[in-house]
Amino acid sequence: MRETHTPTAKYRPHPSQTPTTIAISRQIPLPFTPFVLSGSSRSWPCPPTLFRSSRCAPVTAAHLRYRAAVPRPVPPVTALPNPPPLPEPGTGIRHPSGPPFPAQPRGVPSSPSSPSSPLRGHREPQTRPELRRGWGRSSPVRSPVFSQLCRSPVRSVSSRSLVAAVAAAARRANARYERYLERSFPRFFLLYSTFKTGLQALFLELQEIRRIRARMSQLQLSPQQLPYRDMERLRQFRRDLLKIIPIGIIAIPPFANFLVLLLMYFFPRQLLIRHFWTPRQQLEFLAAYERRRRAVYPAVLRALVRVARALPEPQPRHLLLQLCAQVQGGAQPQLAQLLAVRSSFSGSLLLLSSLHVDHVRALSQVLFLSPHLPAFLLRRRLRSHVLEIRHLDRALLLLGLGQLSEEELRAACFLRGLSSSHLGHAECRAWLERWLRLSCELQASEVSLLAHSMVLLALNAGQPPE
Repeated sequence: MRETHTPTAKYRPHPSQTPTTIAISRQIPLPFTPFVLSGSSRSWPCPPTLFRSSRCAPVTAAHLRYRAAVPRPVPPVTALPNPPPLPEPGTGIRHPSGPPFPAQPRGVPSSPSSPSSPLRGHREPQTRPELRRGWGRSSPVRSPVFSQLCRSPVRSVSSRSLVAAVAAAARRANARYERYLERSFPRFFLLYSTFKTGLQALFLELQEIRRIRARMSQLQLSPQQLPYRDMERLRQFRRDLLKIIPIGIIAIPPFANFLVLLLMYFFPRQLLIRHFWTPRQQLEFLAAYERRRRAVYPAVLRALVRVARALPEPQPRHLLLQLCAQVQGGAQPQLAQLLAVRSSFSGSLLLLSSLHVDHVRALSQVLFLSPHLPAFLLRRRLRSHVLEIRHLDRALLLLGLGQLSEEELRAACFLRGLSSSHLGHAECRAWLERWLRLSCELQASEVSLLAHSMVLLALNAGQPPE
């Protein structure tokens, strides 16, 4: 039989009281029954004694044992007004208002969902607390793509406009500074503008060299397989690089930059490359190089005559001595005369490896190579440069002389030994055509004749007017 307790005082509830807001003025012993909340299906066990205060009674060991014994009912899931379609677990599809499902690995079956967890097996990513929200809330988690689309471009536009404004202000300040230099210090402004233009030209050339190198690496090309302009640009860049190396070595010690600047100012032809020459310096240095080269031509002819007299065969010896006498007399040889002695230059006495050291030094100065090197290095450098000119001739023949500009035509004639500053465009083109016909007829073993032809064909072609 169930034991009941009689109340010790009369209980009169207030009309405004409800089962959810019970206020008892005195302690009333009641049977131990579940306490039901109004408007909800949840029922929770309540201690057998209610106190005057509205707070819950202190939890004791008996309460904990009771709660562990009595099963907790599962609350029903409240359906959304318009529930979105749930993707299949394991597909990795992102829900439009929530985080994505984790992709189910292959071969692992997906666990069935339970009523208490509609997204069983789902784990929210560890992000900021304000982003950890579920479905059906007021602020759902947005996907990165949605956030990227909804991001305002005001910040990027403002940053670009700020950079453009700063660049425009810097250009205006630079223009005012250059006008001030040109008005107050004209000589210094000339050096400044030359240095600025040289840096820009050098930067563009470095970009072009990088493009050529990338193309060679991509197509597996050798330098001899390149077009004429690319081959010529690589050749000139190597020479400029060799000219810059001494300056870099001098600038290594501390406080040596001031010495380098002084040396570059007083010796621009020896230490600076062509990009940092003024227009007047370019003309002066070109004339100096032509005078330096023409001063070596008689030494080359005298050395060639000595070797021709030592030839054992009388016919080749006679033809070569007649050719040298004709050039020393002021006449230009014909191509047939040069091709008639080609067998002599492929023999033992006129090979580059058999020439005397003074003879090799004189030929090296024709190509502006340093003569202050050991004999084997002189012969090796001379042979490599003459073979490079031969490859350039074949590439130029494929391109055609009509494709060259005035500057490129004169540079090509100057490289092959002709002083073109006193010649016209037609004369330079005619001389270069003769040179190309001769170069394409010779073989790689006859590079000695090609090296001597730079003197034989150019000595009497570029005489300045008296």
